Amino acid sequence: MNEQTFRRLFHFCKDDLPVLVEALKIQTIGSSQGVTGSGEEALLMGLRRLAYPNRWWDFEHIFGFPSSALSNIVSQLFHYIGSTFGHVLMDVTNHSSLTLSDLEQFSEVSTLFAHLRNCWGFVDATARPICGRTVNQRTYFSGLKGSIL
Repeated sequence: MNEQTFRRLFHFCKDDLPVLVEALKIQTIGSSQGVTGSGEEALLMGLRRLAYPNRWWDFEHIFGFPSSALSNIVSQLFHYIGSTFGHVLMDVTNHSSLTLSDLEQFSEVSTLFAHLRNCWGFVDATARPICGRTVNQRTYFSGLKGSIL
C-alpha cells in the first residue's frame, strides 16, 4: 500500500507504525475466536477504527478477519494500552515531558478552535453525531445548532 493511501485510511504515516508498535510494546494479540493479529495489524485496526468509525464488517475486506475477531482484537488492544499507559493520562501535571506552558498552549488552541468545551480533540478533526435525539440528549449536547455530538 502506498504512503498516500495508507495516510488516507489510517490518518498516520506508514514509516511511523513500527516505531509506535515498539514504543507501545504491542505484541501479537489473539481473539477469543482463535484469530491472532500481529502487533502492527492490531494497531492498524485500532487506528482505522479511531480514524473513521465504520461498522466492523466494513473492515473485513481491509484486514481479512471476520468482524467479531476485529472487534475482539481492537478491544484487547485498547484494554492493553489503557492498562499499560493509562497512568500517563491520569495526572497530566506529573510528567517531565509535559510542562505547564505546554498545557497552557494546548488550552489556548482548544479555546480558539473547539466548539465543545468538554472535549480536548477529535481523532480526524471532525465532530460526529454520537447519539439519537432522545437518548442522553442533555449529556451529549454540544451546543452546536442541529447536532448532538
